[in-house]
Amino acid sequence: MKEGEKAPFSGTLLSPKAAARLLAEGETDLQTCLANAERDKKLLEVEWEYKVLLAENNLAVCSMKLEDREKLYGDHIKYLESKAVTPEWHKPAYFAGGVVAGIGVMLGSAWILNQIGANNATTQ
Repeated sequence: MKEGEKAPFSGTLLSPKAAARLLAEGETDLQTCLANAERDKKLLEVEWEYKVLLAENNLAVCSMKLEDREKLYGDHIKYLESKAVTPEWHKPAYFAGGVVAGIGVMLGSAWILNQIGANNATTQ
């Protein structure tokens, strides 16, 4: 038969019971398909939310570890700085610098006094 041709018989190809069963099965299959698709969608959403939360928690743990490590390093640096000893050459260097400065002040004072004495001698 081709489209638009009349069938050589009257009635339906299926019994009313078989037609009802096909319609019911088709509706049931459609509802089952929709329910399965909705369930799969929800499962994927829950799985995705779980993965996001897990990643956020891992990030938080890493951040806390980093903060703890930075604090530990900072405390260790402060400890090492408090225990740092000045080099032994500082004391002799300060002494020598004081001696040189003292000699410079003494020589400067002698020169100034000499200049004052020379000015007094020439003005008298």
